[in-house]
Amino acid sequence: MKKAFTLAEVLITLGIIGVVAALTLPSLIVKFKKQQTVVQLKKVYSELSQAIKLSEIDNGTHDNWNYSLNSTNFFNTYLKNYLKSARDIPIAERDKDIVYKRLNGSNVTGDLALTSTRITYLASGTLLYIGRNTTTYRIISVDLNGFKGPNTIGKDVFEFKLQPNVEGLTPAGYGEEGAVRSFGYEYNRDILTGNTTYACRKNRYGTWCTALIMLDGWEIKDDYPW
Repeated sequence: MKKAFTLAEVLITLGIIGVVAALTLPSLIVKFKKQQTVVQLKKVYSELSQAIKLSEIDNGTHDNWNYSLNSTNFFNTYLKNYLKSARDIPIAERDKDIVYKRLNGSNVTGDLALTSTRITYLASGTLLYIGRNTTTYRIISVDLNGFKGPNTIGKDVFEFKLQPNVEGLTPAGYGEEGAVRSFGYEYNRDILTGNTTYACRKNRYGTWCTALIMLDGWEIKDDYPW
């Protein structure tokens, strides 16, 4: 006589499998999202860095670029011809319901919310934000998945800075409030994750999360405020 599982045994087995799946699936999804975020962030960082290097061949070193140009003129002059942009987004067409958040839940009121900010879709679907004009630096932010959620700094939105006398594109926080003196060498992880306003922790803005991911070898570690 062939032995077979009873209906009760099958149901119990399926129930156990369901419980195990319910316990492990969420963590697997989170892990996948973290890995996907890092891959996308690293890709767009590479793309932007390469565009800046190519632009410098035609326009001279970025140390001498005109940082006082408004965001649109700065983009058109120094970056547009060196990036594979899918299409531009006039600020008037931006979804008025989109509100960017910081890690602490407060609304972003800086470059991501200003009408003077230049917004461009890259071919990858990443949104590129060229920040307001200054005489000393330019903030360049990216939203990795376009206007889709969560629209939160440190989760799908990350910030870089381009400034004279500093080599290449750096993560936000370079030279700010003691966050870093020489990226990759004297970056203080305790400061990046500490109590400073821009720190990468849940009750702070999360602006320095870009730097934290890069400092950790392009990895989102367990203590990252995901």
